[in-house]
Amino acid sequence: MPVLLLGALSCASPADLRLRTDEPRVIAHRGGTGPDGTIAGCLRTMADGVAFLELDVRLTRDGHAVILHDPTVDRTTDGKGAIESLTLAEVKRLDAGAKFAPAYAGERIPTVLELLRAVGLSAVVLLELKIPQAADPVLGAIQTAGAFDRAVVRTTDKGLLRKIRDRDPRFLTGTMGAMPDFGQVDEVVKELKTLGVRSFTPQTGRSVIRPLVDRFHAEGIAVWGTNTNDEAQWRRLLEAGVDGIITDRPAQLSATILTTLKR
Repeated sequence: MPVLLLGALSCASPADLRLRTDEPRVIAHRGGTGPDGTIAGCLRTMADGVAFLELDVRLTRDGHAVILHDPTVDRTTDGKGAIESLTLAEVKRLDAGAKFAPAYAGERIPTVLELLRAVGLSAVVLLELKIPQAADPVLGAIQTAGAFDRAVVRTTDKGLLRKIRDRDPRFLTGTMGAMPDFGQVDEVVKELKTLGVRSFTPQTGRSVIRPLVDRFHAEGIAVWGTNTNDEAQWRRLLEAGVDGIITDRPAQLSATILTTLKR
């Protein structure tokens, strides 16, 4: 059972980018090891062989969907203030790379559309909606980019998941929550299937065991381990048969997957 490792940005095939396979995916939290949530950071991660990117979406004051983990621009840029208080034009003047390393000076916070266009057909992008109002511009960006098969819109809002499904069933959606126990799992899986959900991320790793993961898989729902950098947790999740793990340490997780699968 080989792990997905891309040698170059152009070699990802449709099979490489499926959500539900027998190949555990390395999913790069905040886009990976470069500057947080930037196009340069994502491309660096992809060049290292990781084709799944997890990113957060927020809105500017004038309603543009941008990639940003924090509610403010303080940590990652040379600016200050809440993203919701800034216009896109103001956001675009901020340097989002210099704090990470001088080589990235001048990197900007991307819009969702810019990010989708930049990674092209070679990556699957997990887009977590930090606020529900971001849904419409995100869906619009996916439509414009033609990224129905490579962008997963993630939210815990079931009403919003239903609206996305009803707007166009081609949109891929995901959600997060507690892993249900054996008495609840069938009901939960049935509800997610009805909502059109294609991926589920349990909140903790210890509750993720193979018989429960198998129930999700039976309905075509991928299970992704929540963000963790702990090797012991990685191994538990891999033993449970998850489809991928979100991490800040993609290179180390790739090595762990290879070691685990050689056993």
